[in-house]
Amino acid sequence: MKINWQSMKHGDKTDDRGVVIHTHLHINHAGQTYKFPDAVAVVQRREM
Repeated sequence: MKINWQSMKHGDKTDDRGVVIHTHLHINHAGQTYKFPDAVAVVQRREM
């Protein structure tokens, strides 16, 4: 899975993201969180 957001094509960087919100923790959705080292990751309690 690649991170390929439209906003990043216009100069945004992963460093610009302050919060990463996961609706669920399947690896194909949450497996890229490490690319946002300074962001706060938000996860539903039932996913823990």
